[in-house]
Amino acid sequence: MNLMTEHIWRMGFLGVWALFLGIGGDDPVGGQETAVQQQPKSTAEALAVYGDAANFQNNGAFEIAETEWLRFLKNFPDDPLAGKAQHYLGICSLKLKKLGAAAEAFQKVVTKYQGFELTEEAYLNLGWCQYTLGQAKDKKSDQLAKAKDTFARMLKLYPPGKGNKCDQALFFQAETLYGLNEKEAAVRSYSILLSGFSESPLSRDALYALGVTQEELGRYAKAGDAYQKFMGQYADHELFSEVQMRHAETLLQQGVSAQQGGDAEKAGSLFARAEAGFAKVAKIKDFSSADHALYRQAFCVIQRDDLKRAATIYEQIVGGFPDSQYLGQATLGAGRCYYRVQQLDQAREAFQRLWGQGNQEASEAAHWLCQIHLRRREFVAAAKLASEALKTAGESSFLVRLKMDYADALFEQVEQRVSALAQYVAIVEMHPEDASAPQANYNAAFAALDLGDYQRLGELVQVFRTRYAKHVLLPDVLYVEAEAQLQQQKYEPAEAMFGMLLRTYAKHVDRADWVIRLGVCQYGRENYEAVVAGLPGSIAGLPKKEQQAEAHFLIGASQFFLQQFVAAQGSLKASVEASPNWRRADETLLFLARTQRRMDQLDTARQTVRGMLQTFPESAVRDQAYYRLGEFEYAAGDFDAAVKNYTDVIKNWPKSEFTPFAVYGRGWSQLQAGDFKAAVTSFGILLEQHPKHSLMADSLLARAIALRRETEYEPALRDLDQFLKLAPQPAQRVNALYERGLVEVALKKHSVAEQTFDELLQLDPKYSAADRVLYELAWAQKSQQKTEESLVSFRKLVEAYPQSSMAAESHFHLAEANYEKKSYKLAIDSYLAAKKSQADEELAEQVVYKIGWSHFKLDDFEAARQQFHAQIESGRDTPLVAEARFMEAECFFKQQKYEQAFPLFESAVMAIEAKKNQISEVIQVLVRLHAGQSALRLKQTDRAVELLTPVLERFPKSPYLAEARFERGKARNGMGQTAAALADFEQATRESRSVIGAQARFWLGEIQFKMKKYELAIKHYQRVMFGYGGENAPQEIKEVQATAGYECARCAEVQIKGEKNAARKAKLLADAKRWYQYVVAGHAGSRWASEAEKRLAVLAKL
Repeated sequence: MNLMTEHIWRMGFLGVWALFLGIGGDDPVGGQETAVQQQPKSTAEALAVYGDAANFQNNGAFEIAETEWLRFLKNFPDDPLAGKAQHYLGICSLKLKKLGAAAEAFQKVVTKYQGFELTEEAYLNLGWCQYTLGQAKDKKSDQLAKAKDTFARMLKLYPPGKGNKCDQALFFQAETLYGLNEKEAAVRSYSILLSGFSESPLSRDALYALGVTQEELGRYAKAGDAYQKFMGQYADHELFSEVQMRHAETLLQQGVSAQQGGDAEKAGSLFARAEAGFAKVAKIKDFSSADHALYRQAFCVIQRDDLKRAATIYEQIVGGFPDSQYLGQATLGAGRCYYRVQQLDQAREAFQRLWGQGNQEASEAAHWLCQIHLRRREFVAAAKLASEALKTAGESSFLVRLKMDYADALFEQVEQRVSALAQYVAIVEMHPEDASAPQANYNAAFAALDLGDYQRLGELVQVFRTRYAKHVLLPDVLYVEAEAQLQQQKYEPAEAMFGMLLRTYAKHVDRADWVIRLGVCQYGRENYEAVVAGLPGSIAGLPKKEQQAEAHFLIGASQFFLQQFVAAQGSLKASVEASPNWRRADETLLFLARTQRRMDQLDTARQTVRGMLQTFPESAVRDQAYYRLGEFEYAAGDFDAAVKNYTDVIKNWPKSEFTPFAVYGRGWSQLQAGDFKAAVTSFGILLEQHPKHSLMADSLLARAIALRRETEYEPALRDLDQFLKLAPQPAQRVNALYERGLVEVALKKHSVAEQTFDELLQLDPKYSAADRVLYELAWAQKSQQKTEESLVSFRKLVEAYPQSSMAAESHFHLAEANYEKKSYKLAIDSYLAAKKSQADEELAEQVVYKIGWSHFKLDDFEAARQQFHAQIESGRDTPLVAEARFMEAECFFKQQKYEQAFPLFESAVMAIEAKKNQISEVIQVLVRLHAGQSALRLKQTDRAVELLTPVLERFPKSPYLAEARFERGKARNGMGQTAAALADFEQATRESRSVIGAQARFWLGEIQFKMKKYELAIKHYQRVMFGYGGENAPQEIKEVQATAGYECARCAEVQIKGEKNAARKAKLLADAKRWYQYVVAGHAGSRWASEAEKRLAVLAKL
């Protein structure tokens, strides 16, 4: 229902007066001089009266002015100024709020003095006076009709573009049309005003009025557009809040229309928007209609089926607006919502408040309280409350419903059903015309049926036939009559009555029940053929599951008696499927359970059996029901529930034929649940207590599986061998072989396991778990160092079962083999295949890492870096990610891109440090070593020392110790810490005989050279030149030797010039030549050889 239908006048009565009292009255009326000049034919006397009247009017003495204008018109009716006088008379009357006199004056102007300069204004004033007079109820239609004609004439004479007051004329024309309920025409006038006079002061009011009118015409979308425009342009207007609420109402109404049209999605969206709008308005401080907004918000929320929140909103009205007109309805609304969502305590509290207040909603509240009592089966309380409420119900519309509540409450009390019958009859007799009377009559007949008072029932049926022969409940009453005959086992007349009902009321809502009852009559007469022939064709038309269930049951039972067992099984299955809890469901559950298992409808089966056990706790077939439920729970993967149900069978029905099966099922459930020890015990019980049972062999295999999972491998192997000796079927044999292979692997009998898996694949190459067999076979071979054979098995797995869960790992093993063989490109292919096979997170991480390493090994450092970077970006916080940070830096390092490498090394140092307990010492050393080397290359010598020192302190046995010390020595040297540098270089020479030691020795010479300690420098250089293998030194050391030789020669050469002693000078010259010649002859391929030749040429001239 649209509650926003009240048309609110835009400016209010006083506002309109203020507007029109200013028309023509605030501009001074022309004086005598002007009048004389314009109207030379006026007499002096006329001009005098005219001038006085004008002066009075201009000075606000409107009563005197009115008198003078009347005198002028009486004494000078034909004067040229008579038209103006007539107009100003109307103005004065208007100022004095004499609307009738004003209208009369303006009417004379437009009738008698057409065409002078104030005619348009006169028309407007006339129309407005008529419009305003039309607001009075007794003159409304007459005056509004006159106003309609006036504005129409005015706009015809002064249409837009010609007239100066068209906006006002259009506005009040629209208002007039609205008042006459000609809303379509009003919309047109508002629209013309808005489109042609957007700057008019009235456009705001017209826009609001247009929205209201469109809303009242049911054009909610257009109304919403108008309100939306208003909100966009007039946010500071006093009506802004109301317009927001009206806009929300248009959304609500559009939602209702969409809902009625079946567009639930659109309706939901509109209700959501409307709700938001109402909620926003309701929060506006001091908004007078906030309670209304909340009330409508609750309505929207109800349409979205959020009844709990709707109740909360209703409660906001109740708690926040104690004087609201919606207080009672909001309380009822909250209660109804609570009732619908089964929050009966809250519903009761809400209704109880109204019931306790005794207001106009009290009777309805009492009715709902009774319904709550009835729902909770608190029949005595319901009867008591209804009785009390009836005392104060008076003429309430809920009086009869309360009587019905009272009668219903009595009926639900078996000992009170006679009284209930009397109450129903009293309603029929006291309120025969009430809408509830036919229902009461029907209920009375039903009560009589329940009481077995068939005579009284016949009388009530006759009353109904007489009084309510055309009522929709007539067939229901006849149904009760037919049911009475059936209860009396009068099958033939009952069958005839049900047949008549079906023919006469073919579309009746209870037709399906009659179909069933007809079948019951035929079944009662043991006419099973009729049941089987008639009911199946009717099942599709039975709307209720209970009806379908009973129909299937009657068909199935009849088929059973006709020995049509397959068909009976299908019918009984359909019965249980249709309604698990119908009144005879326990009779069909066993048939249904077996059928569902065969059809693999496990969820349905579980639901069915659970429902049966809950609904029929005393059923005679509970042992089988629990067993079947155990089967279904197992098949559904709920192994704990399966164990519980199987245990119930074993414990409560130890002699049942289903107990051995329950023991076996429990064992498998425990096995699947991971309780292997318990499973071993269960299978052992079956083997011990039922050694000749058909499940004995299966129990051996199952126990073997449980023993293997319990890591009891030798007992498991014994059970498997015993099982295989029983010559099981091929399918069971391969299962046993698979289990035996797993046991042999666990016992590290890899060679035997390999044979077992080979035998299995020979017996059944397409074994359901062949991928797992190949996987285990590969590992058995790998464990025997049969690397190539294991790779063959892994390859077979990925080729034959690319979707297997083991495929990723198998690809990984193939990749690792290629990696070890340094076939890095092939390794990358296999790693990518592993990645594509959806490896788990841990394996996937290793795959990416190893792809990066493979590219690294191929010197494709950028491709490698991308892989390591992708691993870092994965967001995982693992040791491999920390190592990937190191490797990303290493890729730049290898390319001598130290500026890019260094910050990445810094990050890697922190990451690796955080996980140092999970990362190898080699990585921990290398990340700091290469970080320090990068810092040194970037001349960040102090940072290099900081990075390298922990290596020397924490990893004294590292193979990189000497290199780290050497690099620190270079850094210290760069920092001017010569003594510390010399100590590092000296220690490095003692720690390494490799190129690092040679370089450290060389740097010792360099420092001494720089310090001009030439003799010491030469000794260090010579240690490099002739040590470390001398002429047989590795190439990398030879490079250092060549450099040392060159520097040794330079060390002698630089002393020559300053040497005063001739002999000493000659020796220095000879030494320099000798060491340069050492470089030229011994290291011809070195870059220093050419430099040495140049120096020899220079020295030759000395």
